[in-house]
Amino acid sequence: MVYYASVVFAGFTAVSAVWYLVWGRKNFVGPVMHIKGPNGEFKAVDAQPANNDPTEDSISEKIVV
Repeated sequence: MVYYASVVFAGFTAVSAVWYLVWGRKNFVGPVMHIKGPNGEFKAVDAQPANNDPTEDSISEKIVV
């Protein structure tokens, strides 16, 4: 008798890993750095814009209060 639970588990894990990598490639923007501005406010600076559009600035800034 053959049990397929391990085969189903391995298949589900493989499909999930591929899905996660594809999703992450599209949506992951990288770590956020907190930089102190010239007048003392802190800015959260992303390494790259979320939509990965090369025509936009390479750094998107958000003011953190």
